[in-house]
This record gives sequence, C-alpha cells and structure tokens, in this order.
Amino acid sequence: MKKSSIELKQYAPTWTQSLTVVVFTVATVFVGNLSAEDKNSGIESTNFCQGTAGQAFTSCKSAARSDYQVALGKCINITDPAARTLCERQAAADLADGLDTCQGGLEVRQASCQKLGPDRYDPPIDPTNFTTTIDNPYFPLVPGTTFTYLTPNGAIKDVFAVTHDTRAIDGVTCVQVHDSVYTDGVLTEDTLDFFAQDTEGNVWYFGENTAEFEEGLLATIEGSFLSGVNNDKPGIIMRAHTAPGDFYRQ
Repeated sequence: MKKSSIELKQYAPTWTQSLTVVVFTVATVFVGNLSAEDKNSGIESTNFCQGTAGQAFTSCKSAARSDYQVALGKCINITDPAARTLCERQAAADLADGLDTCQGGLEVRQASCQKLGPDRYDPPIDPTNFTTTIDNPYFPLVPGTTFTYLTPNGAIKDVFAVTHDTRAIDGVTCVQVHDSVYTDGVLTEDTLDFFAQDTEGNVWYFGENTAEFEEGLLATIEGSFLSGVNNDKPGIIMRAHTAPGDFYRQ
C-alpha cells in the first residue's frame, strides 16, 4: 500500500464490502527540450501539486529503467542463448509495463491535481485534536474487533484485526491495526496500520509498517511510511460526513 500518494478508500456502512481506489500517481512531462523544461518549471513553481507529481513521475521512470538495466545484467550471465534471449525479452516487457504504469499515473495525477488545487499538502497536526476512540460509522475501529474479507472464489483472505495496542506517531496516539493478507492460505502481506480520529470525527491514516512475502520469504517492505518521518504526511482515510464522489487525500 503505499504511500507518498493520493489514496481514496470507501467502506460500506455494513462492513460487508470494501472499495479501495488507489491512486498512486504522478504528473508533468520530463523532456529533453530545454525550452519545454523551462516552461514546465515555471508552471510547477506555482502549482505545488503538479511540481510534486513531476518529481514522482521522473522517479517512477528512473526506477523502471534502473530495474531494466539490472535485469539485463542478470541476462548477460545466462549461458544458454535461447534462455538469454527470453530473459532479455522479459526485461524489455517489464520495462514497457513499468513505463506504462508511470504514464497511467501521470494521467490520473493530472486529473487529481485539477480537483485538489495547486497548494502544498501540509496539514497542521495538533495532537490535542485527536483521540484513540474511533467511532466513525463508516470506519469504526473498536479494539478487539476483527473484520475478515474474502474474494468471491476464496483465494484471497484479508484479516483486519483492531488491536488494543497504540503507538505515538507525529505526536498523536494512534490505534494499531494488524492487517494480514493470505493467498491460497499462505501469508503474502503482513501490515501494521495506524489510525486516529480527530474531534470532528474524521479518521486519519498516520502510516503503516508493511511487509510482502513470496514463497514464505520477505520480498519487500516498500510502501511503509510514518507521518513525520522523512517528511511523510498523514491523511484522512474516512471523513466524518462522507458522500459518493468525495475527493480527498489519504
């Protein structure tokens, strides 16, 4: 899950279903034409949403190309010519997919910035405005409660357990939720999520420690973040008064 991103989650009041629309995206164009770069820089200097997105877009493409170069380095060491060719083709396909993901993110992020506006995202956090009592009707987190979600075929199970533990993040005492994902009965993701509710009833998402597993081994902790660490920000996961079509940063 992840997370220097815009993320919108809506949960049904009955908790019988959940809808997560994740927008992990970026905006602006990185080109070689100097005049175009200058023009974009002028736009980004006054539109902080687009400017932030532009940096993320460049990073996204650089990461995809870096992964490609590493993959090619591995392919070089394959002795069998046919297997080496297949490796190189797979590396190229993965690069194309990665760049497509960056481009798709660009387009969604551009649309998002139109709704969010050009301002910086730097919400003031006052610990006295938060409580560990989370009774938002669309996102209630009562310690000791466990929600279990299953895909229609039962292959994926998500166990969302509200613990009695708390953790201070960015000065705010947050409720700790243990979120575990199983694929065909095997643990594939293990996460600790941190939430707090403000005095108006909005539930805020202050971070997560997440780990993904492949074949029983830790594959990545990418997506972990904590508000106040490395300039990460919290966001609202569920408003006190929400309605279909709401658009906001998580």
